[in-house]
Amino acid sequence: MLLFDRIFATGLVLWLVSMYIFLIGQMGLLRGVLLLVPPAMALVAIAVLLCGTIPSSRYRKRYSAKEIALFVTILVVVLFFIVPLASTPPVSRDALIHHLAVPKLYLKAGGIYEIPFMPFSYLPMNLDYLYLIPLYLDKDIVAKYIHLGFALLTAVLIYDCVKERSSRVYGLLSALVFVSTPVVVKLSTSAYVDLGVTFYSTLSVVALLKWMDGGRKRYLVFSALAGGFAMGVKYNGVITVFILSVFVLWHSARRGRQLEGLRDSVLYAGLSSLVFLPYLIRNYLWVENPFYPLIGGMIKGVKGLHLGGVLSPVEKRYVLYGEDTLDVLLVPLRIFFEGRDASLQYFDGVLNPVFVAFIPMLFLIRGKERWFHYLVCFAILYFYMVFFTADLAIRYILPAFAVFVVLIVLAIREGMKRRYTGYVTVALLAVMFVFNLSYVYGLYSKYRPLGFITGRETRDTYLLRVLPDYEITLWANRNLPETARVIFFFTGDRGYYWQRDYYYGDRLGMDLIGLVRETRSAERLKERLLEKGFTHMFINNRLFEKFIHDNFDARGIAIFSEFFTNHTRMLYTARGFSLYEIVMAGPAR
Repeated sequence: MLLFDRIFATGLVLWLVSMYIFLIGQMGLLRGVLLLVPPAMALVAIAVLLCGTIPSSRYRKRYSAKEIALFVTILVVVLFFIVPLASTPPVSRDALIHHLAVPKLYLKAGGIYEIPFMPFSYLPMNLDYLYLIPLYLDKDIVAKYIHLGFALLTAVLIYDCVKERSSRVYGLLSALVFVSTPVVVKLSTSAYVDLGVTFYSTLSVVALLKWMDGGRKRYLVFSALAGGFAMGVKYNGVITVFILSVFVLWHSARRGRQLEGLRDSVLYAGLSSLVFLPYLIRNYLWVENPFYPLIGGMIKGVKGLHLGGVLSPVEKRYVLYGEDTLDVLLVPLRIFFEGRDASLQYFDGVLNPVFVAFIPMLFLIRGKERWFHYLVCFAILYFYMVFFTADLAIRYILPAFAVFVVLIVLAIREGMKRRYTGYVTVALLAVMFVFNLSYVYGLYSKYRPLGFITGRETRDTYLLRVLPDYEITLWANRNLPETARVIFFFTGDRGYYWQRDYYYGDRLGMDLIGLVRETRSAERLKERLLEKGFTHMFINNRLFEKFIHDNFDARGIAIFSEFFTNHTRMLYTARGFSLYEIVMAGPAR
């Protein structure tokens, strides 16, 4: 079996496991043997598939010193740089908001159910369902290993794609470039889903290239299925399916087969959508909108995702970030130089500025075949479709970046061939990997994982050090009654570690504004919160105070002052966060 076929089969098995968990979850059977045995069998199947990719001893002798050195370097990067960072309790924002929080709620209920206060729970969850298994076993760190696994599978795909068009050396170099890039390292240590959609999107692209090269229909089917799998991980996969459907039509039209191309394109999109159908049915049954929350605002009392408010992503750059037209036009280059973790203005991730120096080398490639142009078009179209539809975060464009790595390594090969660019190319590669290494050093300085790994630091101690709100979470888990129901206001909505029922207040505070205007008194505000079932409030002190002064006049501010004075009791405050009890009757003491 070819390497690509083994990787596709691995992706298929993982999708089947996700769909199995989806089905038993709908039946309320997320427990025991039913949850664990089939995935364990799938794990054995994946091990067999991947072990088949390891060369036998007679083939290992054919590897050159360069190939062995590159392979060893990849192992070092993964085992000694990435794995220790991934071997700590989850602390990444979105993991604690929904990627782990939603599966944890499903496990608590024993099945999949609608969670109206959490719009993210209506998203596709193929990869999140895989996280249910380690959460059930109380091994949430394994969820991070699963996400890392998708990074490695993507690296193998990139290797295979480059190897077929160049050599094993450059295939291994492309895998090394991908796994060592800062944004990939960061995501590989988090229980997110972006590396999952990147894997399936790259799988879809490579399968389509194989169909274009040889005309074998099975690869067209593989590509369509992989596109559907990508959509099932994250809605970004829709972009992949749309672009590749157009490529199918265009490829056939260039050969004078317009009708055949139209048929194949429609079938391609239809097959991808068929794989994605379970989520469309689920959302229709829940909110009567199969495309929610991608399309649709308030439906049956359920809010859509907060994707940036009234302003479009481009308008936001002008209005909120103070950028001018030149700044906006240069975004495709700025992402390489200005990327910064945890800053949407600066693309919430880090690439590597050296990539820009390699781009001109693409023009050195002679006799560019059509697959080259398709890869270039895919990367550009994917980037701009994300840029115009969502706040640009580098992790959102990772499928385009994976394709970009293929192109850049082929450009590096051309640079190495020429005497006048060879030394420059080697120097640039050295600078690139030094930059990547310095980023990893920064992560180790920030998270200091070795204390937890070696047992010098307990799980709670680690989380107290890294998460600003964990001190209150820990206190609440130990002291609040089991019947407590806590509403969060501007706290970041990191609900995963809470062991009491919680509810996310909307991020813009519109619900709270509506309540105050509706009640017009502190007493009535208290009554409405109690009617909704809330017994406690968890707030970010600074943001809550700013929200009050930005959105209310003197009368509204007085209502809040009376509310907190007479109708709440502060239970605990630490590191800028406070936990209040809503007093059932009479003024608070």
